[in-house]
Amino acid sequence: MINSELWSFLKIEKKFIYLLLINNFLFISFIFIYLKFNKNSQPNVRLNDLSFQSNQTNIRLGKEALFSLDEEYCTEGKWNVAIGPDTQHTLCNAEQNTAIGRSAQYVLTKGAGNIAIGAASQRNLKEGSYNIGLGTDTMYNSETGYNNIAVGYDSLHDNINGSDNVSIGYMSGYDDVKSKINARFANRNVWIGNFTGKSIVENINDSIAIGYRAKNDKSNQVVIGNENIKETNLYGVVSVERLIFRDQSNLDLLNEIKEIREKINKLEQR
Repeated sequence: MINSELWSFLKIEKKFIYLLLINNFLFISFIFIYLKFNKNSQPNVRLNDLSFQSNQTNIRLGKEALFSLDEEYCTEGKWNVAIGPDTQHTLCNAEQNTAIGRSAQYVLTKGAGNIAIGAASQRNLKEGSYNIGLGTDTMYNSETGYNNIAVGYDSLHDNINGSDNVSIGYMSGYDDVKSKINARFANRNVWIGNFTGKSIVENINDSIAIGYRAKNDKSNQVVIGNENIKETNLYGVVSVERLIFRDQSNLDLLNEIKEIREKINKLEQR
């Protein structure tokens, strides 16, 4: 027979064993959860992937961002921000540029105040200043250029050498990869709307196209809308220097205007 003192002792030992097992179970579970969480959340970051260039006031985040600034001959690059792998990869003598997105401003070497946000935005821009590219592949093949604004996927994609353009919309100023009518040396154009741009191979300058698929076929031209537009409403005073009717059915209107003008002239002569 087990006496009361031994039984009480065994009860205490039993509770102690249960408590020990529970604590060990919780401890092991905690370690398991920690290891699993740590494994899933551990970012793939190496020391050269994340750095802060405090000596030249440059900020870089991403593998090989501002890569060339590590070379001894690169001493002029200042106040640049590079976020994303390969951003501003070869930048050396440029200042106050911002690149966010993979390979943005990859080959930029000289220029100031450029902003590229989006993967491969201004990817091949070597020299230029105060250009803004917002969207993937904007100004992708531009090599030199100043004061351009490109907003939307592939906007001004192939404008190799051009300045002072405003191109807003999906593939504005760009037709296709192998197209011959892509804007390549365009200057001072305004294209607003998806697929806006030029419709001829020849270069175009100082033109405006507004609306979905609105296209210019010459320089110094304004186009509003596309061939599907059936009506245009203009309010207020409209000043027209010269009217040209491309539709022959409007010749009757021209004759009426001519007759009215002749009547007015006769009245004035009285």
